[in-house]
Amino acid sequence: MTSLEELHDAAVRVLTAFDEPDPAKRRDVVWLAEDPLKTGPRRVLRIAPLSVGGLLRASLFADATVILTSATLVVGGSFDALATTWGLPVAGNQAHTESATIGEVTATGKEVPADEAPMRWRGLDAGSPFDYPRSAILYVAKHLPPPGRGGLSAQLLAELSGLMTAAHGRTLGLFSSMRAAREAAEAAARRWSNNPDAALDDFIRQLSPAALLPGKLELRTGILRLPEAARNQRIPQTIEIANRGQGPVRGEIFATAPWVRVGDGSFACPPGRTCRLDIEIDTSGLEPGRPHQAGVTLMPAGGMPEVVAVEVRVAGGGTAPLYTGRAVAAIEVSPDRIDLGRENTGSLTTREVSVTVRNRGGAPAQVRVRGAPRWLLIKPHVFRLAAGAEQVAKVRARADQARSGNHGVRPVSSIHLTLPTISSV
Repeated sequence: MTSLEELHDAAVRVLTAFDEPDPAKRRDVVWLAEDPLKTGPRRVLRIAPLSVGGLLRASLFADATVILTSATLVVGGSFDALATTWGLPVAGNQAHTESATIGEVTATGKEVPADEAPMRWRGLDAGSPFDYPRSAILYVAKHLPPPGRGGLSAQLLAELSGLMTAAHGRTLGLFSSMRAAREAAEAAARRWSNNPDAALDDFIRQLSPAALLPGKLELRTGILRLPEAARNQRIPQTIEIANRGQGPVRGEIFATAPWVRVGDGSFACPPGRTCRLDIEIDTSGLEPGRPHQAGVTLMPAGGMPEVVAVEVRVAGGGTAPLYTGRAVAAIEVSPDRIDLGRENTGSLTTREVSVTVRNRGGAPAQVRVRGAPRWLLIKPHVFRLAAGAEQVAKVRARADQARSGNHGVRPVSSIHLTLPTISSV
């Protein structure tokens, strides 16, 4: 019965939404939208109130004590502007007793709440610890054309691409509409189609499942076989793939054995391209004279996994490499496991532990920490290592976030952790 009443009320609102000839006085906005379904798009009629002040005041503020928090509530040093849009009278602000009008439009069509009503509220600006003058840059792109109804301009998308490149991809975009957010995300996916980070694809599919064309992974290398590999060598190998789809292919790559190294654990291939994925086979510690087998799995986002078999037989005797290939970087981290000790529950961070990152290979490497949990702090997390060079990294943990919930003193060594992937990119 409740569902029928809600359907009836929505239908009445849609039918009467345009009875008021003055658009500025209408209570609702009605629009036609499309919902993407597996069987195809479905057209739906949507309606939403232009103001929710009366609804909030009658259904929420009148019955409970409410705390509203946000980073952008103050306008011109006052909360009054937003308070009136929520149905709170300015006269109810305990900071002052000025009078103001709320407006004539409410979500329910009920009488506008009076400023003389006994509803009281208080605004508190807690400030920010962020040093904006020293840590931020305000950039206004005055050369861009003004926004219009035709979507994001090519000049704006080019400007956005340049800013994202300068920020090394670490960008949070805020847009005035979902349509603009989709356009910007789709443009970024096309611009960086060979970026191995599949998070952007997932984000776009959440915004609009039909907006991103799918890629199609085709495996060109089925097996890697080294019948007479030398001992104590790091042998570069290549897996060839192709993308037969219309969108980028991105995903994860991992090996079933530690002697097969797959870089940072991700791969990408633009549409219509053939791509080569570099891996490395380390024969150090492999027993000579018998075969060793492993698998390399490629897991494309939204697709089926593919597996490349790896077979290696290490020759006995000498150590001269039979497979040399081009010079590659070889990253080594020591130690690969650390104990962060014991901390009181009131501690924010653990003690600092040093680890050494070395490049044992014959080529320089851009090194990046990947897969670290949020509570693990590693500095520096991105750096460059020349062949034969080393870098000391400092590791700490946020004890308050890594804690399992026990009280009193507890050993953070229960996190006795294996370090996340630290590899060349």
